[in-house]
This record gives sequence, C-alpha cells and structure tokens, in this order.
Amino acid sequence: MLEKLLEPPGQCRSDLQILVDLADRLGHGELIKARTPEQVWDEYRQFSAASYYNFAGMTRARLRQEHGLLWPCPTESHPGTPRRYVEGVDPFVSAGAGMEFYGNPDKKAIVYLRSYVPSPGQPSKEYPLLLTTGRVLEQWHTGTMTGRIPELAKTSGLAMIELNEQDAWELKIGAGDAVEATSKFGAIRGTASVTDGPRRGVAFASFWDVRLLINQVVADNVDAISKEPEFKVTAVRVRKVEV
Repeated sequence: MLEKLLEPPGQCRSDLQILVDLADRLGHGELIKARTPEQVWDEYRQFSAASYYNFAGMTRARLRQEHGLLWPCPTESHPGTPRRYVEGVDPFVSAGAGMEFYGNPDKKAIVYLRSYVPSPGQPSKEYPLLLTTGRVLEQWHTGTMTGRIPELAKTSGLAMIELNEQDAWELKIGAGDAVEATSKFGAIRGTASVTDGPRRGVAFASFWDVRLLINQVVADNVDAISKEPEFKVTAVRVRKVEV
C-alpha cells in the first residue's frame, strides 16, 4: 500500500476516480462497489483470503502502524509470516509437518536441476573486456521518472563507461576521456570514468541515459528456456578516441 504523496494539481484525477466515472457514464456503475482507496484495499484483502497469499489481516491501519508485515497474514491479530512453509510460523502448514510446501499436490518442493551453460559472451583477444550494465542510485531505469529532476541530474551526472583503474592504465585512458566501446553487436561512444568499482577485466555502464545508448552494444543472446536476454555479459573492447 502506497499513500498519496501530493494533492493532484488542477483537474487531475486518480486512476480509480477515472475508472469509476467511466463505469458510471457507461451505465455499469453497479459493477464497481469499491469506490475509494480504502474500499478497494478492503475488497482486495477479502478475495486474497481464498488463496495462499492470504493477507486479509493487513488493514490500512496496521500497515500504517506496523512496518514490514509479511503474508500470509490471515487475521488482524496474526503477526505475519517471516518464514514460509515452516510449522508454527506459516499458518498454512499442517500440524506435525515440520516443513510443508503446501502449494503442490504432494506438498513437496519441486527442484529442477539444470547443467551450467557458460555464457557465449567470453572475452577474447579482439574483445578483452566484459561489459555489464545496470542501474545507478539516482536514476530510475531509463530516467522516465527521474531524468527531469535537477537535483538528481546534478548528482548522477552523465552516464559513463566505467573502467577499472588497472584496465584504464593499460589502455592509456584517463578519467573524462572520450572512448568507444565496441562489441560484435555494435559500438557506442561515451566518456570514461576510472574507478575501483568494476573488477579488473569488467566495464560497467548504466542504461538510464539516452545520451549513452549502451544497448546498441550489448549481446542479444537469450536463455534457451526462459528466453530472457543476457544483457549483463557482453565481450567488448574499449579504446580512447578523439573528440
């Protein structure tokens, strides 16, 4: 549950208000019984009671007063469940079971063993560094919610290509130099940051800044089962370039 942070300016309305108004105008207002945030949350609690995610005991008052309530939390007197599937802690575990994975018919955990498959993105003579991408504290994902906040922009600065100090020394790259990162998938130019953050042999770049479209460089390998892309491991070379 997230509390409202600010009063909406002008004629702005919440998603819930828009939905209720739309239902009324279409002549189906009777379908929406919950018309306030409090009523929506209470409705949500009620239908959770029919599942193993039961959080019927998490009232708005409790969430304001007690931080860190964990489901299952079936009643308003229940303290929450810090460890699932453990007898005496999880309310769904049968007496005498000790530990019980009740979500499965045989009440046992299902564990799939898969052989380790090394990444195709291995360093080589042509591409000696591994590039990994990620987030920075001040910017959210692609900057859509934080990029226009001056204080955050000042703190984070431009996204850079971060190099380990020893790698930068060998490549004759200094902090603030213009550099180019190249992989077999593409190339991108940016500014070097020399730091002890990345391990030796690893370069890092955040992906929030449209001025450094690092995804032009990253690998397009995917997991054979989940199809999840392997954006975190790409073999690259980095060189200093003229501005």
